[in-house]
Amino acid sequence: MGSKSLVSHDCLSAWEVILPERLDPIKRFAKIERNFDLNQVSFNWGFSLKRFDNRFRSYQVEFGKELRFKKLLVEVIQESVTKMSANYGKKVRFYVRYKKAENRRSKEDMYVISEGEHMILTISSLISIGYVKIVFDEQSNAFVNTARTTLKFTVIR
Repeated sequence: MGSKSLVSHDCLSAWEVILPERLDPIKRFAKIERNFDLNQVSFNWGFSLKRFDNRFRSYQVEFGKELRFKKLLVEVIQESVTKMSANYGKKVRFYVRYKKAENRRSKEDMYVISEGEHMILTISSLISIGYVKIVFDEQSNAFVNTARTTLKFTVIR
């Protein structure tokens, strides 16, 4: 990608989607912190963030354009999780949706990560990666008050 950062506004977008299960969800830009030097984004999400309604939201980080590389590493760092009750544990569930150029259909994988953990996901393709979308959904994490997540991206050529 040259000198352009993977997390620049041209390459990566972040959305807060209200009522994601509807056919016509409300989609607006999410507030994220971008570190262009480290190719990482950080954001807060969860049900108790300041809002005017009680509707579920999903938080989506996506590479929308066709990516011109064959392998992408995504490091997911779950910095903090607070839940409505201590009985629920400090785990969150998230989804990774991606499409490879050689496949007709996109694929979706689900992961679970605990507070303080990190994992590295590898998405690779024979030709190129069509798109990558990482989704943190409040409906799948109904008891999460607040969570802070950092995503770090690395391209392997």
